Amino acid sequence: MFLEMEKLLQTDTGIICVLIPEKIYYRIGERPQISVLIINRTDTTIYLPNCLDGSSDGTRLPFCDMEILNMNTSKWGRQFIDVMPNPLIENDLQLLRPNESFNPLGYRLNIKKFEPDSILFFEPFTITLLTGNWLPRGLNARNYLIPQNYRIQFVYSTEDTTSFRGWNTHEHFSDFNLDRLDSIPKITIRSNVITLKYRLL
Repeated sequence: MFLEMEKLLQTDTGIICVLIPEKIYYRIGERPQISVLIINRTDTTIYLPNCLDGSSDGTRLPFCDMEILNMNTSKWGRQFIDVMPNPLIENDLQLLRPNESFNPLGYRLNIKKFEPDSILFFEPFTITLLTGNWLPRGLNARNYLIPQNYRIQFVYSTEDTTSFRGWNTHEHFSDFNLDRLDSIPKITIRSNVITLKYRLL
């Protein structure tokens, strides 16, 4: 797993995607902690969009999905098609100069701890919130309820032909930003494959 990731990081041409696990072992039902890096190894400056609402179900570009390669059933998460995704805005486009990278998921883990409450009879508990861009269904904790190893790969595409909303730009999207859309390369990239090990305890 790490050898494949190292080979990707040593790639000196093109646009590459690297999947980095924060840890390998999890308890069942725990949300995976994964970072995604898309690296511009070309010699030109480009723009790439974040993962947006509708990206995971193929409604709009870019198409972003966290594929669970050894899972035969449908993934948990947003199962419906988002027919009214939010319009693309300027902040959704990331500027990438040569050798720069970004995380298209752009999420942060926000851990909140709650103290016990004798009046409401609350036990102390902790919740983990994800804030940031729209997350692929493959990161939903309900996908990981069986103790086994899960092989995961991230897919990112700006040329998915099944998207009926395309870039879904707002009517007030400026000509300047439309020029930015022209600089988005038509790519489909796959990350390295990582293995997450889920156990009962």
